[in-house]
Amino acid sequence: MHSTIRVASPVVAIILLAGRCVAQEAGYQTEASASFGYEGGKTERPLVVVNGFVSPAFAFRGDSTRHDLLVAATRSLCPVPDDGATPLELLSYVARSSTLSASFALGATSSDSYGLARGMVSTVESRFTADRSDRGGRLAAEWFFERSTSVRASGSTLSLRETADSRSTDSPSGVSVLGRFGTRSSSWEGSLGVVRRFGDASVAVDGTYGTRSLTRDEDSLLSGGTVLSDTLDLEEITRSVTLSGRVLLLSRRLAVDVALSYGVDTSNLDETAPEFRTFAMTRTIHREAAGAATFYPLRRLGVGAVLSYGTDSAVSGFEVLFPASARKSVTYGVRARFFPRARASAELTASRTEVSRVEPPEATTFQRFTETHDRVTLTGSIRF
Repeated sequence: MHSTIRVASPVVAIILLAGRCVAQEAGYQTEASASFGYEGGKTERPLVVVNGFVSPAFAFRGDSTRHDLLVAATRSLCPVPDDGATPLELLSYVARSSTLSASFALGATSSDSYGLARGMVSTVESRFTADRSDRGGRLAAEWFFERSTSVRASGSTLSLRETADSRSTDSPSGVSVLGRFGTRSSSWEGSLGVVRRFGDASVAVDGTYGTRSLTRDEDSLLSGGTVLSDTLDLEEITRSVTLSGRVLLLSRRLAVDVALSYGVDTSNLDETAPEFRTFAMTRTIHREAAGAATFYPLRRLGVGAVLSYGTDSAVSGFEVLFPASARKSVTYGVRARFFPRARASAELTASRTEVSRVEPPEATTFQRFTETHDRVTLTGSIRF
């Protein structure tokens, strides 16, 4: 890297950076990786309460599968040396070199659900299927002003398209409603943070701001041949702050990471066709605490566990906001990364997320959903 630096400017920061690069040992500067992920999800509605009494008249289940691909690359502005003692996975963290990184992701999700509602004189049976595809990209950078302080920033975009079909049938009348939905969404997000190093420990604060625009076209066909069409638009703004830290213990054989985050989303949902109507405004508060620990019995091998707990609470309404939903989630998983060679690795992660959601909370009539998501990801990376 130092052979390509041309001292064409009197900027002191560039001169100092070049000096540090020359002083370092030769090492890798680029790390490229590819990840393949699979996720299976299951949703149930085990509890419906009407006016304070549990009702057995409702049933619901949902299933989903997701496949995704992520390719990423990180370039260090100075070579990352190998000191012969630090676990290979931690070399870039210990080197404290400024970096540039980019990633691109593709994903596809298929889902279906079934619902049943029994009344005094009729029963409504509903089915829903959907296919979604999404793609996104991210650019990030971290710049060390000195060995103990760095600033990092990132920007990302995500686009999504979904098509869905539904069918509801009433018995014994036989009246049915067929629906078709098309959804497209685009979003972007930017973050800025400061990292402070204390030997083999670090503390960081990151702030994030983002927006999302979503349009949904709905067409419904009633049994009598009547067609109803409308278009819904959602505009959302997200803000969050995250406090995180890392510490290396046991002569860098154990890495412990923790993070606390708090975020607020505000959104407006409007009907734009066949006529304009404001449906509702929603405000959602997110809170999450996460931790991870990785042990390195060998320089080439790291095994670890992750655990996180999060809560979401949402209020919604037109002029007055009322509690709309309350959500709790727990994620736990394990990971292992092995370097068969000094500059190549394979990583396997497996996790489960369990979600409980109540809509609406603090009411005498509500429904509770439970979700389970199992995810496996395989990642291969090379350094050069």
